[in-house]
Amino acid sequence: MRGENYYLILVMKSGQLYRVYRKPITLRMMDERTTKYENKDELVRTIIANTGVPIRISDVLSVKIMMQPNKEKEVYKNEKGPLYRKDNGVLSMDSVAAKFELLAKDKSFVRKFIKKYKGIKNFNGIASSIEAALNNDEDYLEDLACLSEKLFSTYKGSRNIYLAMRAYEQEKKMKKQKKELSVYDVSEDEKEEMEIEYLKEHERELLDIDDFVGKEDLSPFDAHKKK
Repeated sequence: MRGENYYLILVMKSGQLYRVYRKPITLRMMDERTTKYENKDELVRTIIANTGVPIRISDVLSVKIMMQPNKEKEVYKNEKGPLYRKDNGVLSMDSVAAKFELLAKDKSFVRKFIKKYKGIKNFNGIASSIEAALNNDEDYLEDLACLSEKLFSTYKGSRNIYLAMRAYEQEKKMKKQKKELSVYDVSEDEKEEMEIEYLKEHERELLDIDDFVGKEDLSPFDAHKKK
C-alpha cells in the first residue's frame, strides 16, 4: 500500500526511542488507531499491555509520529500528532471538506492557511495568487478551490487542512478568552496560568514541556510530576 511510511515512537525520558510497529503504516492507519484513545496515557498504557515492553507510563516523555526517510542520508521527520479521540473527525474527508468550504469565506483564515503553502514549491504559485487576490480585494475562491482540490487528493493533505482549521479555531477561542479577561483586574501571570489551564483541558496536544518553565506545578507532563 502506498504511503506506508509512518512509525509511532515512544520517546523515553532517558532519550531512548521505542518503535511501536515493526513495519511502517499509512498516516490514515495511524490516525484510525490513535483516535480510539482518549489521551497519551491511555494510548501508552495499552501499548505496554499489548507488547509487554518493560517500561512504565511515567518513563515516557512523549509520543511522536515519525515519517521514515526516502533516502538513506535523510533523517526521520516528525509528523503532527498523535491525534486522539476528540479529533476522530479527521478521518471523514467529506466532513473536513464541508467545514473547509465554510471557512473558505473567512479571509482571515485563508490568509493564515496559505502561508504554509507559499513555502512549498508545488503550491507556491497558486498560494501567491490567492494572497494577491486577497490584497486587491478580488475573488480568490476559484484559486482556493483549485488548491484544496489538490490537497484533498491525499489523506495527508486533508489531515493538514483539518489541523489548520483546528489551530485557527483555537486561536480565535484564545483571543476571545483574553478579551474577556481584560475586563477584570487580572495580572499577566494569572492570565497566562488561565490560558494554560484552558489548553490543558481542551487542547493539551498544543502544549509543550517548555511552556511550563517556572510553572512546573501546572504541568501535565510526567517529567514534572512528583515521584
